[in-house]
Amino acid sequence: MIKLKRISAPKPQKISPFSLPKIEELQITNINKIIYVQKKNLPIVRFSYVLELGSRFDPADKKGLANLFGMVLDEGAGRLNALELKEKFQMLGTNFSINTSKDSVSFSFLSLKENFSKSLYLINLILTKPNFSEKDFEREKSKILTSHQQIQDSADYIADISFDSLIFENNSYAFPTIGIKDHLTKLSLQDIKVYYKNIFKKAIPYLIIVGDLEKKNLARAVQTKFGPIRQYNSIKKMDKISGQKKTQIYFVNKKGSVQSGIRIGHINNKRNEKDFYSKTLLNTIFGGQFSSRLNLNLREKKGYTYGIHSSFDNYKDASVFNISTSVSSENTANAIGEIIGEMEKIRKGVTKEELSFAKSSISKRFPSNFETYGQIASNISSIIKHNLPNNYFNDYLKKINKVTLNEVKNTAVKNIHPKKSIILVVGDKEKILTQLEKLKLGKITEVGIFGDKL
Repeated sequence: MIKLKRISAPKPQKISPFSLPKIEELQITNINKIIYVQKKNLPIVRFSYVLELGSRFDPADKKGLANLFGMVLDEGAGRLNALELKEKFQMLGTNFSINTSKDSVSFSFLSLKENFSKSLYLINLILTKPNFSEKDFEREKSKILTSHQQIQDSADYIADISFDSLIFENNSYAFPTIGIKDHLTKLSLQDIKVYYKNIFKKAIPYLIIVGDLEKKNLARAVQTKFGPIRQYNSIKKMDKISGQKKTQIYFVNKKGSVQSGIRIGHINNKRNEKDFYSKTLLNTIFGGQFSSRLNLNLREKKGYTYGIHSSFDNYKDASVFNISTSVSSENTANAIGEIIGEMEKIRKGVTKEELSFAKSSISKRFPSNFETYGQIASNISSIIKHNLPNNYFNDYLKKINKVTLNEVKNTAVKNIHPKKSIILVVGDKEKILTQLEKLKLGKITEVGIFGDKL
């Protein structure tokens, strides 16, 4: 029988030994770069073909084009129709997916090692010989429009897209990847074909490959499948994003809602080596883990919410500090008041115990970021996205543990601005408006889902 000593708290477990995967880079003429990690514990391979052609590059009058393009592209290729193509992947046991974000579009598959070459052939067929049938186009377009209708019932989703619209204003990051309904209804199959010919085919991709493959055979296999690609030089530079000069409150009226979706935040400095590690620790303490200040206050102490989270959202050409939660309608103003109060407090510094616990928490979680093939590929993608060295993760924990109390305090003062924030609430106007007025935090403006003033 195991005897428990209840007099003192159990000591924390030691951090288990962990070896980072070795990241290697290959260079071939028709690919920007190949990042490769050999992982031999299972006979499988994760492959990603990534292009920096995300939704932020959608034309001003065609928001949603990149996402719709991604949905249509794999609906048949070569002599295979959509159903036959899916059956080919299923017979190989290969899981294929296309993902479009604001910064990029990626084509990925997870396959058995023995079926890697056949899976590579199929993805190349999709990329080079898509069918683009009218029937498939209309079906996928209809799916997106249906999703548009469904997600408008979600206060959290409305809060997310409205917050981005307000934070980024007219910048291309302001628009949701799924697009704008009025734009989507006007998109035609010809728009998809023009996008494919003039933009997609001229972009240079980078490849991420994780799995049980020999390096010497990898470049040859990829070179064989992907022919020469011309460089696309028209990737537009980001418009300058201006931050808030003072706090403003916006709300979206969701009649009958019993909860309020809350987003609070502002534009932040782009991700950089100088303060990234202190920002990571700062956010962990403030709202990045279950024992964070925000969660202990609004969930554990006040009981306003089931959970609250903060983050520094780092895009390729922008960064946003974001606090998100949902509360019951009657606690809307109280919750906002507590959040603003916590933003003020964190600027005064953190305790030695908080910093030590955050460092320990990050260190213990670190190995779990590399457990799956998908996680490894995702981490490699972030290295490329932010132009980091391939050995970036080798020194990650060392740099985390070097951060001082004073550095965290200075980072908080520079990166958390309670008096220069956007406060967005999605909820029932009749239940929340009077509450918001009593806060006296700034001008209150009613807006539509995309931040347009009503």
